[in-house]
Amino acid sequence: MRKLVVFVWLFLMVQLCYAQKSSYSKLASEIKKNISYATGYVYNEQPDYNIDSLCLATAKKSVKLLANTNWTNASYKNLGLRLSLSSKDKTDIKIFNFGYDCGGTRRVITHPIIQWKNGAGKTFAYNFSNKINCSFTEIYKLKSPGRNLYLLIGYESGDGSCYQ
Repeated sequence: MRKLVVFVWLFLMVQLCYAQKSSYSKLASEIKKNISYATGYVYNEQPDYNIDSLCLATAKKSVKLLANTNWTNASYKNLGLRLSLSSKDKTDIKIFNFGYDCGGTRRVITHPIIQWKNGAGKTFAYNFSNKINCSFTEIYKLKSPGRNLYLLIGYESGDGSCYQ
């Protein structure tokens, strides 16, 4: 009986691991498809398509993937997530971008997503494009006793009506 319980437990663990890997593979496939579409998007050809909704949903999916995987930068790049910035310390902060050309004076609308690790090595991610669309180009660690604080500097062109 004990052997049966151990066997069933091992079988369920293998199934669970496979199911998680399979769900992340499916998620990665959706992200790659969406980013590929956004990258090739041309406003003049599809003015009624809501590309912003697609990009926000893709950013949300990317956060889920980035927070639960520790893939190589090349693997993320293969999905269309471009590494724009990374820190050189134990937090291993990385900022990934994807975006689309809106066709207006603003040109490219960038969707930044940050990934980092806490002191225990657990990976987290956050979608900056919920609040701002920009390309981060610099990162500075701030002096703060007992806390890891960083200053991120970035840019994004404004649109003709000066809205950002």
